[in-house]
Amino acid sequence: MADQVKVFKNQNDVVPADMDAAIDYTILTTSSTERAVIKDVSFLVEGSGAARVTPILDLDGFTVHTAGTGTSLLVDGTLIMGPSSTLKVIGTPATGFIGTDYFRGMFFTNGSNTGQQYLVGDGVTATSITPTKLSSNSSNWSSGVTAIVGGTRFFYFLTNTTIHKYAEQATSATTSWNYGSTGYQMTTDGTYIYRSGVNRAIYRTLLSDHTSTSTLTTTSNYGPPGSNQGSYFLYHDGKIYSKESGGQTHMDIITLSNLSVTRKSNSNFNVGSYSDGACITTTRAGVTYIIEQGSSEWSHYNIATDTLVRINDSGGSSTEYGNGAAEVAPGIVLIFGENSDLATVIDINDVDNPVWSSNEGSHQFTTEYQYGSTFSFAGYLFSNSPEALDFKYSVLVSGIFIEA
Repeated sequence: MADQVKVFKNQNDVVPADMDAAIDYTILTTSSTERAVIKDVSFLVEGSGAARVTPILDLDGFTVHTAGTGTSLLVDGTLIMGPSSTLKVIGTPATGFIGTDYFRGMFFTNGSNTGQQYLVGDGVTATSITPTKLSSNSSNWSSGVTAIVGGTRFFYFLTNTTIHKYAEQATSATTSWNYGSTGYQMTTDGTYIYRSGVNRAIYRTLLSDHTSTSTLTTTSNYGPPGSNQGSYFLYHDGKIYSKESGGQTHMDIITLSNLSVTRKSNSNFNVGSYSDGACITTTRAGVTYIIEQGSSEWSHYNIATDTLVRINDSGGSSTEYGNGAAEVAPGIVLIFGENSDLATVIDINDVDNPVWSSNEGSHQFTTEYQYGSTFSFAGYLFSNSPEALDFKYSVLVSGIFIEA
């Protein structure tokens, strides 16, 4: 009886649970009495992070074929598998995004001249950023974040207990919702928005429907950002970093898995009475920092090493009510300030020699220069966003199976 072609694997759109973990995908294992002839192997990789993956066809620990141009593995011909053999696809994703960076941001002020601004950059330098005035609407938003919901990018802005949702470049909110008691800043992990509360409360909303809300209660008190002189409330890797004001000498770290609070005390957290704002940035070398600009100094905090450095550079500005910071390129942040309509750029890629520059008015980052005392800046850098690292793969393998 003639041999028949058999499909050994046919699996579509596999999404790895860990985008950075090594791929070890078993195609077929033969027993001591089995053999196989492999005719075709198709291992297709797709997604924004696909270029990080170089699949390798491995037989019993030996490389049979490595993907050439692109990221997909396509092999046709004849490959003989003897008894007690294992054929698999292996490969370790490269660190970081490989592709074209870009930055998009939305900046709301309560100064009608400046109004609502939309910022576009190449995601490589701050000097590439160009602003467009979307409207003259003056808004008292004190915090802003951005997230992808249903494949579409949205911006979210906060005033007291109400969150407003904006489509990209939209001049009016598509929806808004009110939940919980007073809070002044918020952050997101891409699934939920977390809004600061008081004492032990964190107000959480599911981004996919905006109606599933809950109140998280931390195991001990933490210091939320205040209405005036407010500092930051930032998410990174399962934790929220919260600081009450520019002049505060401690920061609280909230672990979301168990809602515990760890307080870090250091006089270098004090960057002056007022804070322009703070954000998280990851450098080209993959090191993640919290950078805060205050009215007297600025600081950088290495999350991995728990190292805090304060530097005496400041334009003497303040937001009073809001957070004017966003990452615009790997290791580079842009921070707006209320006094003299300031824009500060900090490059932390060379941490031993960081580059700080500040300009009052007539800078390139907004079309007009009347920020008022309340504003908020939300931005996303594609190369440092989670979706930039995402990929999925599909596998189709056929051949002839032979039993002894």
